[in-house]
Amino acid sequence: MVAPAESATSGSALPTSSHPILVALDGSGLSARAIPVGLRLARKRGAPLLLVRVAQLDPPPDMFGFPVGDYLGERDIAAEYVTRAVTKVKADHPDVDVSGEVLSGAPSRSLLEAQEENSSQLTIVTSHGRSGLARMIRGSVTEDLLRGTS
Repeated sequence: MVAPAESATSGSALPTSSHPILVALDGSGLSARAIPVGLRLARKRGAPLLLVRVAQLDPPPDMFGFPVGDYLGERDIAAEYVTRAVTKVKADHPDVDVSGEVLSGAPSRSLLEAQEENSSQLTIVTSHGRSGLARMIRGSVTEDLLRGTS
């Protein structure tokens, strides 16, 4: 899904080239397929490309109330992933200004904040296409972004 950021749809002229194209990554092969789309758009618009991944750091408690999982390790994994992606894009496409950022927290809220903070002109996300019970339990970041909610 490619959705213009709120400021880009307000009826005014297209944002200047200093406003990035934001590509949301989750570490999956599916989300990585959004990078070439972001590259094409960034090149066409003369805009920087911002690759973003959210490390969810709100650990769910186990049945005794203790955090489950290695959530600090998740941030390290996310940082390594973004660094590799940025390095590859820079090597393959030196003409595009690309940077990366790791966010912490709930994916929808973090991405909405990143859109606002970076004044992104466009945000590119992919959807895993979950439906039914899986969607109800895990939610849909794409749907939240389209609604502008977290």
